[in-house]
Amino acid sequence: MPLQWFAGFEAGDLGEVITYSGGIAVSAAAKRNGNYGCRITVPSGMVVTYITLANGYDNNGNPATISRTAYTVGFGLRVLALPQTLKSWEYLLLIAANTTHRASLRLGQTGNIQLCLGSGVSPPVATWGPLTLNRWYFCELAVLIDRYTWRMDGQVIAQGLGSPGGSMNSAHLGKRINLASQGYTVEVDDIYTCD
Repeated sequence: MPLQWFAGFEAGDLGEVITYSGGIAVSAAAKRNGNYGCRITVPSGMVVTYITLANGYDNNGNPATISRTAYTVGFGLRVLALPQTLKSWEYLLLIAANTTHRASLRLGQTGNIQLCLGSGVSPPVATWGPLTLNRWYFCELAVLIDRYTWRMDGQVIAQGLGSPGGSMNSAHLGKRINLASQGYTVEVDDIYTCD
């Protein structure tokens, strides 16, 4: 699996991501290692707050989104504030074909994370947690045309056969879908994507 893209935010700005929206900030206080990391503050309500990750480069060498049948995203994350509504799940990572759900990791009020594949209303195939607030974890999700593997700090949490439902061309950290939200705050760093 060749590495396609990496964002450590070492330039201290958001120039390494495709797009971003909402409460996104890069600072030394948010780093996992290196000089800078990125804080995503998702407010309550309908506001979308996310960064869009590249999975390749365009003809000018800039980060771009490219259609894939296999998509791996790895990132360091530190959750500072959890959603506040019991049994409500917030998007933490969304892998999509444009905005059509293919796979997601969702964060709950208890500090658990769920993996969902296929349709956006599909039940979770795995749950992990609870995580500890203010602690760094490294998360990796690999979704192929017919199987998946999810790791936390190198440990396999879930793997198996399951189709995401087609090709994938975008990944978003944070809340990309315009749904009611109870908000959360997470810091991310050392992000990579590959096929």
